[in-house]
Amino acid sequence: MFFQQIKALLVVSCLLVLTACAVSPRSQSIADDSADPLASSLERVRYSELSAWSLLADGSLWIELNNPIRTYRLALRPSCTFALREALTIGFNGMSPDFIALGDRVIVGRNQCEIVGIYETDDERATRAAVEKALN
Repeated sequence: MFFQQIKALLVVSCLLVLTACAVSPRSQSIADDSADPLASSLERVRYSELSAWSLLADGSLWIELNNPIRTYRLALRPSCTFALREALTIGFNGMSPDFIALGDRVIVGRNQCEIVGIYETDDERATRAAVEKALN
């Protein structure tokens, strides 16, 4: 009886370890972003002209698009933090020149980072504060 209880405990422990290992860092980071009720990831956004961009303190990229003016936060993988700190220009490489979509790449010099999250930033004050913090 005692050995059956130990065996059952070991089986449950192994299942918990396997479940924990099955969760990838990518899915955890996306889940963390989507847990915020104010931030739901978009599949794509219409893109015509990039008017401003900045590296945020958390390593994501803040962008401002024209026609009409909209702002977004792009979660990137792998992080392009070092390259973005030094970059003067950035570009996008995707399936369509009219959209920025999940899975597209941000081009920073010779570096390329995959877009794994696109989030609207409606609160202009919070966005400006995050940009100011990243610039200082």
